[in-house]
Amino acid sequence: MRKGMNTMKEQMINTKEIMEERELRQLCFDVKQCCSQHDFIKAEKMAALAMEKYPDAAQPHNLYGAILEMTDQHVSAMKHFRAALALDPTYEPASYNLEQYGTLTLEGKHCAFDEEDLETKKRPSHGPAKKQAGNSTLRMILYPLYRNRDSNVSKNVG
Repeated sequence: MRKGMNTMKEQMINTKEIMEERELRQLCFDVKQCCSQHDFIKAEKMAALAMEKYPDAAQPHNLYGAILEMTDQHVSAMKHFRAALALDPTYEPASYNLEQYGTLTLEGKHCAFDEEDLETKKRPSHGPAKKQAGNSTLRMILYPLYRNRDSNVSKNVG
């Protein structure tokens, strides 16, 4: 009897994980649609709600970072891309976004909302994100330079 209960519990957990994965995939699609229509307020609300609902998921942070990047909030975007990678070091869209936006030139960069976007982007093959420890270290060293650059731009504009 006990073994049957464990199997039933495992099935419920698997069903919940499948449902969450579907909801997160749909969220990525919906946020991407909103951004393509320049409805960043709606996209931001959806991503923020998803961060509350799925606190351990990388996708909402990556989406929020993409929205912030598209609305010229580079420093905050980088924080969310890093948060996504902290939650799931193998989540390729966040790794891609850090690689793309962690450079000094931002022209011609495009956000990866989900894995599907990686298929259409030209990206050098570096293997899985967890094998890129050297790149992460380099980003952490260079990040203060970017942060200072962005704050200086804000001071000069304001």
